[in-house]
Amino acid sequence: MKYYIGIDPGKTGGYAFYWPKSGEFQVYPFEAFSYKEFQQTLFVLNTDFQNMGCAIERVHAMPGQGVTSMFSFGQNYGGWLATLELLGVGYENPTPQTWQKVILGTVAKGEGKAKALEFVQRKFPSRKWLKKDHGVIDALCLARYAAWKEGEVR
Repeated sequence: MKYYIGIDPGKTGGYAFYWPKSGEFQVYPFEAFSYKEFQQTLFVLNTDFQNMGCAIERVHAMPGQGVTSMFSFGQNYGGWLATLELLGVGYENPTPQTWQKVILGTVAKGEGKAKALEFVQRKFPSRKWLKKDHGVIDALCLARYAAWKEGEVR
């Protein structure tokens, strides 16, 4: 069965696996994360990567962010891109505005996290979602975006 991966590469982000045919999902916050564990999970799910799609949020520096935090943010994003490239995983790289417009509809500035929370509460009610889960919530939305790009969901 085809599945999709969504990756929110921020410090408080996470990654998610989503199977649109069954509606199942798995989410992983970055608190307990290593690229090696991600790789091992992928190999357990599917060693040839033919039945998957992926979306990793395109990020960039923002005015007012500290040098140290931006450096570590860039390292994390680069680590994800390198991991996906080395594993041969093809991916979409949408901006937050792009995936939010597709998945959440019109989003006013500063309301993306709240709309994403509402969305996953409605689409994935088997879990109690909290505001603090925003990293894995965005990752799950990105996985759904990857499925949308391939016509699996609308």
